[in-house]
Amino acid sequence: MVSSRTNASIDESIESEVCKTVLSSSDGYGSLPVEGLYYKKMTTEDGALVAFADMASASGWRRTAATMSIIGVAALGALLVITVFLARWALRPVEKAWRAQKQFVADASHELKTPLTVMLANTSILLRHPDHTIAEESQWLESTRIEGERMQSLVGDMLTLAKVESSGAVPLCGPVDISEMTDGLILQFESIAFERSIDLTCDIEGDIVVSGDAGKLEKMVATLLENACKYAGADGQVHVVLARSARSGLATLSIRNSGDAIPAADLPHIFDRFYRSNEARTHTDDDMSFGLGLAIARSIARAHHGDIKAESTAADGTVFTVTLPLRK
Repeated sequence: MVSSRTNASIDESIESEVCKTVLSSSDGYGSLPVEGLYYKKMTTEDGALVAFADMASASGWRRTAATMSIIGVAALGALLVITVFLARWALRPVEKAWRAQKQFVADASHELKTPLTVMLANTSILLRHPDHTIAEESQWLESTRIEGERMQSLVGDMLTLAKVESSGAVPLCGPVDISEMTDGLILQFESIAFERSIDLTCDIEGDIVVSGDAGKLEKMVATLLENACKYAGADGQVHVVLARSARSGLATLSIRNSGDAIPAADLPHIFDRFYRSNEARTHTDDDMSFGLGLAIARSIARAHHGDIKAESTAADGTVFTVTLPLRK
């Protein structure tokens, strides 16, 4: 006799087949082809006692738990990857600033090393001839003076750049008539242009007013004019255009000069501190350039919520374009 007890939902049509399968099995317990169905068989004096248990729900929970565990591990892995990426992305400006600072210190040290070396050498020469007059050693004294002025110029530019970059915002935001300012600076540079046989022309729209620090803006425009006159070459041309756009709310200053084009590889770096496009260029007695002028000019423009860009081709020369928001 077979007695079966179950908490499982077994169709009566297959119950007898299941019982036959269990009775024919030599195992006392096991699983059946029906999903999630397990059995336990006991032999008694009266026959066999078979118990069935439906473990489908428990198996489902185990599968769900396994699936959730896999998803959880995958989610944690994805979160870890995203966290590392975001951390690197967030630290990128800090790393860039740190590298820039280290490069700035290295470049400044290099620039200061040359005049200091010359000055020390000149001093050593003077000390070898304590009985000589000033006139007899004038060349070494003059060389020392020139290098001292060069160091003074470098330190001044470094301080200016540091002040502009550290302030972030412009402390003096009064109205500045940039038309009048540019006209006045062009007048000052006419003598320099005349000495170098440079044709200096301009097209200045009047009464263009911006907000900002007049001293810093004058420094920016003067730097660009000086740069244009310096690299226009003998018998070259410098053309200055200042106009406003009511639609965009911007004042646009363009300074174009003839001369050799800036190499395309150098163009993205000309606003970097201590950068010189022409590596063959060396200091001369009247050269106080350290590659800081354009960096200062860009910092001033950005401090006034504007910007500077440069374009250079052999056919059209080099043009620096400054955009500044008009005063409202």
